Amino acid sequence: MLSSRSLVLLSFIHHCSASIGIFRLYARFNDDPDLSRSFLIDLNTSESFVLNATPFEAKYGKDKVFDPRKSTTFKDLAIPFSEVYSDYGNENSGLASGRVAEDQIEMFSVNFPALFGVVNFVQGSPTEFYGQKFAGRIGFSRKEHKTNLRDKLLRGTPLQVICLEVNVPQAGGLVYAVIVLGRYHYDEYNFYTKIKALPSVNGDWEMRLDKISIGNSTLKLSASSVISSTYDGIGVPSRYFNSVIRMLDAKFDPKNNRFIVDCAQNVPIKISVNGIEIPIQFDAFTKRIQGNECVLNIRNVGQPQFILGLPFFTNNGICLNFDGDEIHFYKARGPTVNLEAGNFVEEDGSVRIVTVQ
Repeated sequence: MLSSRSLVLLSFIHHCSASIGIFRLYARFNDDPDLSRSFLIDLNTSESFVLNATPFEAKYGKDKVFDPRKSTTFKDLAIPFSEVYSDYGNENSGLASGRVAEDQIEMFSVNFPALFGVVNFVQGSPTEFYGQKFAGRIGFSRKEHKTNLRDKLLRGTPLQVICLEVNVPQAGGLVYAVIVLGRYHYDEYNFYTKIKALPSVNGDWEMRLDKISIGNSTLKLSASSVISSTYDGIGVPSRYFNSVIRMLDAKFDPKNNRFIVDCAQNVPIKISVNGIEIPIQFDAFTKRIQGNECVLNIRNVGQPQFILGLPFFTNNGICLNFDGDEIHFYKARGPTVNLEAGNFVEEDGSVRIVTVQ
């Protein structure tokens, strides 16, 4: 998983784009079955955890914690739980530790027993992301773990697949984050390509990149990329960073430690997978700060892999197949699909979750 690696941060400053969507799931616990808590989807870990109410309710509020003392079905398994979330792959680094427990959880109107971490101690902010707070994380990496909720959520669905996309039908309009469990969420008209995920001892969703194109410039690559739902930018390895900056015609602002581009250029970054170009929208990896100046949300990372974080998902989608270790890429269909917010359980057992941000 990404969290086990170190990061060399050579150039970064946090800037929120209006075109970014965050992927979350909601769950109910037996301490208060009427209360729904939000959890951050994490593609780079398989662990799932929730904050314990005793140390964290005062800081985060009742809807961001779980109180095991109020659940009659709670079982403390006396197994240590600990996970480190590094800067590499996460907006907020940190540590979450506690104990593994078992209890009933309700998701999508289905109640089931599950193992999860009950976190009593954190360093940093592993439950905060993009200015929002969550009750915990639910992991969807390929690695196995005793607190893995992934298999429970996909059990009974047609396919062992999760799809994630962000729809931004109009510039400056509403942002729709869409999650689909159990089936593919594309058709032949908006499908880009699919690729086998590279072997990964960490369970990452990692694949080969052929090249990057920006405007009339192309950079051939000998590199791979990891997909992350908890990384708020685009990560570029050191060996390619300066080339990407030149292709974007970006200028360094030493006073504020950031790179500036002309907003008027409005040129996407196109990554090539299997020879197929997939665009990353300009307004997803930049933010207008004044006049016609836009700041880049692209980081120089001290690792050989690129990181496709949240900007990649804007008007793009991926489907991750756990049985075949495949990554499918497609174009989000925007206003041509039903973007009503809510949880929708289909007749075949698959689930579609739409949140408006």
